[in-house]
Amino acid sequence: MSHLKNLNIIISVLGALSVGFGAIGSHRIQPLIPEQHFESYKTGILYWMIHVLATLVILNLDSLIKRGKMNLCLT
Repeated sequence: MSHLKNLNIIISVLGALSVGFGAIGSHRIQPLIPEQHFESYKTGILYWMIHVLATLVILNLDSLIKRGKMNLCLT
């Protein structure tokens, strides 16, 4: 397996975990903690998801450009 493929798998698993923890938070944790703490929890999960997506884009940007599936105008 290539290094990039391994990293994609790891980042994808982290993304799936962020969705799982978000669902657990919404259905199980929310009734147990104060609203202010739950807002912090939601913000943390949101940032986690954004970082996962950004990491996947950055990891795959080079290969997308090389395959011609993405054109960048850098002029």
